Parts: sequence; structure tokens; C-alpha cells
Amino acid sequence: MANTGIITAGFKELERALKLLPDRIQRRVMRTASTKAARPIVKAAKANARRTKTGRKLLAKSIGQRSKSYTATQTIVTVIGPRWGFKQEVGRTGAGKAIYEDPAKIAHLVEHGHVLAIGGNVVGHVPAHPFLRPAFESQKGPALAIYKRELAAGIEREARKLAGKR
Repeated sequence: MANTGIITAGFKELERALKLLPDRIQRRVMRTASTKAARPIVKAAKANARRTKTGRKLLAKSIGQRSKSYTATQTIVTVIGPRWGFKQEVGRTGAGKAIYEDPAKIAHLVEHGHVLAIGGNVVGHVPAHPFLRPAFESQKGPALAIYKRELAAGIEREARKLAGKR
């Protein structure tokens, strides 16, 4: 039986129909629906990241999604955020050594703000420029509607396949 979590609360009919499918198919249907539902949030996060005062388009370019299935608990997790591997040279040291910036390493600082300290002394505060939380808040309604639609379509598609095999 699939652990569909809080996101499907109120979708009792879909949950019952999903539970009639084999576990492997349940995970596939939920993963597909979850991946498609995350797309508007990713799009909004990219747009928000471009508007941050950091002025760095690399952060927006690095934002993506990744889904993972946990077979033991029949759970699907979709993570949205900066992906690794988007580092870019942003300058050089006095000795000529390259300085790189990796959005995956600085995204939390942009999202939540931080303190600048030199030698243990606070020299300034950098305010937060949230891009992920506002994207989630603005797109959770449409994402939930997409999830519900895709889940229903997936259940129907898989049920037809199973009925054809009998």
C-alpha cells in the first residue's frame, strides 16, 4: 500500500483506486504525477532567482528538480532547488588562481540572508532574497491540481493496461 502523504489529503477516491494497483505501479504513477506537478514551482523559482539582487543568472539556471522513490515506505519525494555542477569562474585571486562560484553552495545564503564577518568581526549583513519559498507558496495550488489530474490519469492508464492483460 502506498504512503501518499499529506499532499493527497482529501483525495480519498484517488487513494483507494491507487491502492488497487501493484506497489511498483503505484510508485511509477505517483512519481510521474509528482514530477509533473513540480514543474510550475521550478519555473517560478527560476523567475524569482533571476529577480534577486544578487544579479546572478547562474543560480536561476541551476534550479531543477529530482524525484526519488523509497520502496520500503512506498514514498515519493521530489526535491526542488539548485543542482550541483553549475560552477562558474567569477574572478581571480591576487596570485592568479581562479575563484569559482557554485550556486548549490550559496543558494541558502541568498534565500535566507547572512552576516559578513572578517576575522571574527561582523562587518555587515546581507538581507535575504527568497526565491524558493515564494515560488512554492505561489504555485502550490496549481501544482496540487496538476498532481491530482496526473494521478487520476495515471491510475486510469495503468488500470486499463492491467485489465487488458487479464
